[in-house]
Amino acid sequence: MPDSPLLRTPRLLLREITEADAEDLFRIHSDPRHMAWFGSEPLTDLSESKRLIATFASWRQLPNPGVRWGLQLKEKACPA
Repeated sequence: MPDSPLLRTPRLLLREITEADAEDLFRIHSDPRHMAWFGSEPLTDLSESKRLIATFASWRQLPNPGVRWGLQLKEKACPA
C-alpha cells in the first residue's frame, strides 16, 4: 500500500487515521448528537471503530483512491 499523505499547515497535521486513534474515533462516532448529522448510526463498540479505521485504510487501495483525514494540532504531535 502506498504511504498515506501527510499535509502540514502552520497549526495542524493532516494525516492518516490509524488504530492508535481508535478510542478518539469511538468517542466521536459513538455520540448520537454527533452522528445525527453524519448519516450513519452511532458506534456501540470499540471494535467497530477499529473496523472503520481499516475501511478508511482500504480506500487507498482502490483504483480511484480516497483518504479520510485525521486532524491533529501540531503541538500535540507525537515525535516521529
